[in-house]
Amino acid sequence: MENLCPVRNSKAHKNTEQSSLELSRQLPKHKTKISNGVNRRQFLSLVAGGAAAALTPLSGCESQLAGAGVPAAKRPNIIFMMADDQRWDAMGCMGNPVIKTPNMDRLASDGVLFENALLTTSICMASRAGIMLGQFESRHQCNFERPSNKTISFAEFENSYPRLLQKAGYRTGFIGKFGFAVSKDKVLNCPLNPDGTRAGKGHLWKKPEYMPSDKFDAWYGFPGQGTYFTKGKSGKHLTRIMGEQAAEFFQSGDPAQPFCLSISFKAPHGPTQPDPAYNGMYKDVKIPRQPNEGDQYFEKLPKVVREHWRGRRVYRSQAGLDTYQPFMERYYQCITGIDTVIGHIRAELKRLKLDDNTIIIYTSDNGYFCGSKGLGGKCLLYEESIRTPLIIFDPRLDVSKRAARRPQLVMSVDFAPTMLDMAGLKTPPTMQGLSLLPLLTGPKTKWRDSTFHENNFTSHFMPALSNAGDQREKVLERSVRSKAVRTKRFKYIRYFEQQPIIEELFDLQNDPIEAFNLAEKPQYADILVSLRKQCDNWIRKAK
Repeated sequence: MENLCPVRNSKAHKNTEQSSLELSRQLPKHKTKISNGVNRRQFLSLVAGGAAAALTPLSGCESQLAGAGVPAAKRPNIIFMMADDQRWDAMGCMGNPVIKTPNMDRLASDGVLFENALLTTSICMASRAGIMLGQFESRHQCNFERPSNKTISFAEFENSYPRLLQKAGYRTGFIGKFGFAVSKDKVLNCPLNPDGTRAGKGHLWKKPEYMPSDKFDAWYGFPGQGTYFTKGKSGKHLTRIMGEQAAEFFQSGDPAQPFCLSISFKAPHGPTQPDPAYNGMYKDVKIPRQPNEGDQYFEKLPKVVREHWRGRRVYRSQAGLDTYQPFMERYYQCITGIDTVIGHIRAELKRLKLDDNTIIIYTSDNGYFCGSKGLGGKCLLYEESIRTPLIIFDPRLDVSKRAARRPQLVMSVDFAPTMLDMAGLKTPPTMQGLSLLPLLTGPKTKWRDSTFHENNFTSHFMPALSNAGDQREKVLERSVRSKAVRTKRFKYIRYFEQQPIIEELFDLQNDPIEAFNLAEKPQYADILVSLRKQCDNWIRKAK
């Protein structure tokens, strides 16, 4: 059991026992709590109606969005919320007819929904480090596996968005799964055995002493994966606890000081264990399988993926004949649990009169296959893995600009520069993304025409081919390390450690499920050459 650390400088600071922590963080008495016995109709009524008054669009707000030179007194509060493994279409506002996400949907109707938000790396550690630092994995080198098996150093973390905002006068807080190790020097994150294989113990990202708790004004984070229940299934669910921790953070601050709170949910990361409050939800509907699920799609994948990627094993446990429906029920229940917390957070902001100057960003660190292409998990550079939800709600945005959708290509390295821009701070040269603020107000803003993505995770914990030594044949046989470039219409994927190199080219406009590889089609030769060059350019820029 990993400890849920109490916030510092708060009424719970002296209470370090986990059991007491849970008892000390109750919702204020005016809150309506969901009992474990609530039925689906009652739950939907509560979520849709209970917080409705708090979620009414603020039509009278006319203040400008933050940018360079914003006075300190007018700087907005920022809440950055991130799910774990929520694929882009697991929200009602993205057209999913089954999942119940009324608060996410309302957040989108009050704000701006980005339809093409893409992760530069789709695995927890590398994605989370990249989001905090605004960097590609090629630069920050933080992941579970070589060649990126490193921590983030103290010096690097000083240029993360929480630290830069804190230095600029923001009160900062972190809640939930942190996901990577921060150390004085940049060292190996996952130790190696004498023969070069990865050691099974001693992973620094799982150790409390490698959490940057002293780098935040308020810390509710935990190392490793955490657990959904603090006292077994009889205890309170982690997602609900995190919502209560957010309420305490809001209540314990100085209203005159702007804040940035990062909330990093464990849900819906597997093994999925929903809050019992949602038992029975989604059992009355047959959840459709993915449109590209099945052996015919699996057989189109490169041989190295079919034979050596762990996603097929995960698929059998999550999307088999008897496992898909119960897995998806749990997956959706976990997401609906997050949705409820979003509603509670917005209601609490309204109660404290913080709602008219608090920006909310909602996203996920990874996508998830959920059976697409006959796979489970993430990591590979197909749409289901790298595409993520992204909603930005700014209460100061003119009502005429709300309920908007943006088709522009957004990368996860853009999140940190965006938050700095919201606070009126310049993006440091260490960051590699762009601020999204111009897209909030200007749908025709000139923007990038391609994005870059990389995967160094093989699940076999092998060295890079360039430094493989006597493991060279193993790497050539099993490596799925890859780079990709995505444009509005096309995606190019390169499995660069295969010999010969494996290339894939998909026409996303005509083939959004990436079923037909066009790389060897003569009529696409010019496009292939162009995207190869773009990929090479991105590889150089990403370092």
